[in-house]
Amino acid sequence: MAKKGLDHPQAQTADELELEKLTADVKEMEAQGKGVCGTSTWAAARETSKKTNIKCDEEGVEVAVCRHSLLLRGLNMYRGQIFAYPLFLQKELASKRNCQFFCTDIMCRYWPYLEKVVKALPDLKNLVQMKPFLSVMHAKGHSTKCEVQWGGKNQAGAGTTLGEEVEQVNSCLVWH
Repeated sequence: MAKKGLDHPQAQTADELELEKLTADVKEMEAQGKGVCGTSTWAAARETSKKTNIKCDEEGVEVAVCRHSLLLRGLNMYRGQIFAYPLFLQKELASKRNCQFFCTDIMCRYWPYLEKVVKALPDLKNLVQMKPFLSVMHAKGHSTKCEVQWGGKNQAGAGTTLGEEVEQVNSCLVWH
């Protein structure tokens, strides 16, 4: 069976090729330090990740959903949880839908990275017009300052959106 992924261009789909190009374009813009906020440290907040020795093609899935928990887009992760995946999904949704908010559980690390990417790649400037939103429950693992600045409860126009809709979809996908 031929391996798919970032290291095997002959087996890549158009989306995978576009994701690889986007990843290559921003490779020089690594986020500084580790995924740290307050006293919490995460493995998810990074731009690059070495390929693991695990003998599987994909390391997981990344999905984008609306506030009604409807799956809008998804992709296979080949390099762990890196910023290139939400960047790709955000870019795809911004071009096809009228998204006003962009929510992720690592917004305090992702948004400064996105601003740096947009400076280098001005074609993506529409991405920073969305309002950044830290999911309500994940915000509890961040510093208080971060929770207040990025938390969904403090974003005008967000209403009672929790930002945890991806977790609800993931809990259904695990059974399929």
